[in-house]
Amino acid sequence: MKSGTDLKLENPVEVEVDPHLSRGVKAFLKVLNSSGGPPLETLPPLEAREGLVSAQDSVSVDLSGIEESETLQRHDPRLRLAERLS
Repeated sequence: MKSGTDLKLENPVEVEVDPHLSRGVKAFLKVLNSSGGPPLETLPPLEAREGLVSAQDSVSVDLSGIEESETLQRHDPRLRLAERLS
């Protein structure tokens, strides 16, 4: 069995024609893949992840004024529909 660093698609689908990708993902990959390195979708998973981390680290984002919040939901199948909606 191959490790996560060895996995590679034999015949990757071209990003422009891949029916599984949204227009937004295609646009994101087009910009990301224009950096001169190998296309992200051709890399083994761990190398692709490192590429994304590197891309994120290269951009400074101003998070001031953004409030973080968290909503917790509990799924309880014993509740009746009316109780779940209220």
